[in-house]
Amino acid sequence: MARAWMDEATREQNYAQASKTMEQLIWSIRPKTTSEERRELVAILPEMVRQLNAGLDLIEWNGKPRATFTRRLISTHTLAIRLTQPMPLDTGSAPLDTGSAALEGREGQAALHELEQRRAARQMASAVDSFDAQAQSFQRGMWFDVSIEQGTHIRCRLSWVSPMRTRLLFTNREGFDAFVRSEREVSAMLRMGRMRVLDNEAIVGRALDRIMEGQEKQLVA
Repeated sequence: MARAWMDEATREQNYAQASKTMEQLIWSIRPKTTSEERRELVAILPEMVRQLNAGLDLIEWNGKPRATFTRRLISTHTLAIRLTQPMPLDTGSAPLDTGSAALEGREGQAALHELEQRRAARQMASAVDSFDAQAQSFQRGMWFDVSIEQGTHIRCRLSWVSPMRTRLLFTNREGFDAFVRSEREVSAMLRMGRMRVLDNEAIVGRALDRIMEGQEKQLVA
């Protein structure tokens, strides 16, 4: 509607059409409790959707946000036709269950959680502390317990460090590449509890014990 109003040459015609489409859109999502209203909705939908898409094309609103809007609009129209009485003005909860609404709700919660994690990481990374010093002291051959994803833990070894320490390569037990992180990213992982330094002497000791045990069994055999 703003774009239609700003174009003086076609303002009168385009703004009137945009206003009509918006009024139809608002009316279309309200519950249709009578057969006459449902027939009217079915009659205006094709032209309303065409005008709506033309307006969205004009402002170049594309991609996932537009697809989500379209999916929600279809679900809302379906809900409006199915209802037999008006919805309460304030139910304190969401409307009837729709797959798209539930999906978007979960996506929104996940996005908020991820945003909070990033904010916390930035706040903790703003000051140089013991985690930075610890990351700077890491050397090749050290072993770590790392949480790559929530609930997923791996044991890895620091196999290579770039000259400027901009890249640290960690490999798994089999020697394959596990992941690469910068020194700053490693210190952030330490702060968030996603990386823990293992007792390397204990690991070496257990490995030697296994070797000696194997040799002893061979001698007994």
